[in-house]
Amino acid sequence: MEISKVGMPKACISCQNFTCKGFAINSDSKKAKYGSCSKLNKGVYAVEVCSNYKQEPDAELAA
Repeated sequence: MEISKVGMPKACISCQNFTCKGFAINSDSKKAKYGSCSKLNKGVYAVEVCSNYKQEPDAELAA
């Protein structure tokens, strides 16, 4: 059985090092997904990106 790929942005949310913990209020006073990065050992927002990005195998990056 083949699994369909999910379209996602190139950001923490589609990185293998990211684990979502819930939601937090970001700098724009809006609710945003928040989690931890196992590579950086710190908390990050799901929309962040860094040089340690490692794409999830079932994610298809959006342009």
